[in-house]
Amino acid sequence: MSGDSYIEAPRDLIKYPKGIPIKNLRGKKNFYVYSFNIKKQMLELKKVKRVWLSKKNSEIYEIKLLSGKKIKATTNHPFLIDIKEKQIKGCGQGKKPKIINRQYKMIKDLKVGDYLTTFNRTNFFNNKSGEYIKVFYNNKRRNILEHRFICEQLYGKLNNWEVVHHVNENKFNNNIKNLKIMNNKEHSRYHTIKRGFFGRKLWEKNGHPKGMLGKKHKEKTKKIISLHTSAALTKKNFKPYRKDYHDKEFLRHGFSSKYYQGNKIESIEKFKQTIKKTPKYILSERYSKNNNIKYSEKIISIKKIGNENVYDMEVEGNHNFIANNFIVHNSGKTHCSIEIIKKVLEKEPEIRILIVVPKNVILESGWYKELYDAGISLKDIGVYYGNIKEYAKITITNMQNLDNIQLEIFGFICLDEIHNYATKRLLPYLKHPFKYKLGLSATVERMDNAHYQILDIFNYNVFKYAPKQALEEGVLNPFKFNNIGIKMDVESFEQYETITQDLNSIFKAGGGFSNIMRLNTPLKMKMLSKMNERKDLVNNYPVKFEVVKEICQKHKDDKVLIFNQYNKQTNKLYWYLLDVGIKARVIHSGIEKNKREQSLIDFRNNKFNVLLTTKVLDEGFNLPSIDCGIIMAGDSTAKQTIQRLGRVLRKKDKISTLYQIYCVKTIEEIYGIERAKLFKDLAVEYDEKIYEGEKNEREEDIIE
Repeated sequence: MSGDSYIEAPRDLIKYPKGIPIKNLRGKKNFYVYSFNIKKQMLELKKVKRVWLSKKNSEIYEIKLLSGKKIKATTNHPFLIDIKEKQIKGCGQGKKPKIINRQYKMIKDLKVGDYLTTFNRTNFFNNKSGEYIKVFYNNKRRNILEHRFICEQLYGKLNNWEVVHHVNENKFNNNIKNLKIMNNKEHSRYHTIKRGFFGRKLWEKNGHPKGMLGKKHKEKTKKIISLHTSAALTKKNFKPYRKDYHDKEFLRHGFSSKYYQGNKIESIEKFKQTIKKTPKYILSERYSKNNNIKYSEKIISIKKIGNENVYDMEVEGNHNFIANNFIVHNSGKTHCSIEIIKKVLEKEPEIRILIVVPKNVILESGWYKELYDAGISLKDIGVYYGNIKEYAKITITNMQNLDNIQLEIFGFICLDEIHNYATKRLLPYLKHPFKYKLGLSATVERMDNAHYQILDIFNYNVFKYAPKQALEEGVLNPFKFNNIGIKMDVESFEQYETITQDLNSIFKAGGGFSNIMRLNTPLKMKMLSKMNERKDLVNNYPVKFEVVKEICQKHKDDKVLIFNQYNKQTNKLYWYLLDVGIKARVIHSGIEKNKREQSLIDFRNNKFNVLLTTKVLDEGFNLPSIDCGIIMAGDSTAKQTIQRLGRVLRKKDKISTLYQIYCVKTIEEIYGIERAKLFKDLAVEYDEKIYEGEKNEREEDIIE
């Protein structure tokens, strides 16, 4: 969008009545903007991941609505449009068409006559309580004070006795830092003390109680109020004051106080009827203006206007924001494939699409939800797994059910984690003559080089989004990396070298590792046994567990994810942490599925902060933002390293911290060097330390 597009965000409404220009936000992140939840049909606050200059001197177009609203953007920028049912003709103007769906369309696909979803303000400042806005809620609109709406979005629903206080006492400054939640008594006491006088002092300084300013007071009334403020007034004595108050209220609406005293019930009914008959006199000017606001507006022109620098913004959750009152989409890499799918559907509406995922959890909590949130109708999304066997325009299945799927009915296949398909069973599915094929992977490369077969099927048509680029563009969180080497004691290292010498003898006798693996001989079993014995010695070296304990104690208030390679090592670490009072959970292949899922739910809900896992979380699970990651054991593959990097570097408010722990002069050091090459190039801070057990007992000698 053009640099002068105004972004809707919590702000000082006097200083920025239209919004904050997007060019002023360039380079900023982790602030809140207004966003629209399509699924819930309501306005929300969502955090911005990044704002950047998308392209210099780009060709832009201007959209103009019937109300006069305008916005400038490139032809490929998506906007939220309203799909309405056809108007039913009849008496008069006919039945007003309803919105039956909402979806995103780029400017180049929009046309005059389309309806866009919009957000509106009155910009009418005359209310002592602050600015009211109309917000979407369950497809309805309701009035709410904006500062109260902001706090409820950030901190949950407020109680009736809670009020939102403006720190600088500017009731139109809704900057989040300027808002403070207080209870009624605390808020009233604050303003009373700040005013500096109350009770008798109020009258002594010729002040007026609330609601009495500008009114003529009888000596009797003054005396009663004075008695009241000195706590000497009884309920009986207070009646004249209450009567006088009601008299004035009814006189204001055209009723005589004498008539009110004699016919109280009848007078109240007449008062209610009067309000119903004359709403234009009762409703405030603000409410009247809000009532006329439209939230679905017709496009009257789309035209090219020249070239300008254009900017973009990435927002978490709903992946949209409000600019110039238009609801504008942003596309992160997660939604890239869905946007491709939508473009193919626009080109060929009758085509059927098959999405294949490696795990059910990705199907259930990933693709299904993301497709629906992107505006795909539920009737167009089917799932084929377990006891559910349904075909739809877009069908989601898992790798295990590919044998049962009727591939011939699909024209488009999308394969998640495509590096898993270079096997004898799965590769033929890639060769099936689909019209469109799309493969997704963190790293397609495989150690057996079988990925070249996949690349050949795709004609080497590869788009890469490297971690370095993701960090530079603010998609991944910046991080510090600590590389911690541990020296083994003499006895353990001698045992390690003895096993290594035995392995070298086996390799020499059998003609090398690869040659022995091809044969089914006792030598192969002996070799595998020795390799497992060496791994077990290194992985379970006690000092590694002590170092992890110290790191977890340092990060006791952070979310910590610890990676191991084997279940036995993970289980052992659980008991080490429990000894020092650290509550952790274990997730690996040896844990029942329902218990793993419950542990992830509890982790997201902050019931514990340390999660221990093996390779099961390397791909496919949607984890919350992790503050600290510890690689206690792993292999040297770039695939595993990047996958684990992605688990830890989700966007958050602070810099992440990564630790790698390995035993020096062992096979672990070789793997550690390979992993460190990637981390060293990407980290904002890189530190290496060698831990020698008893020689460095203080925590700061191990970690910073």
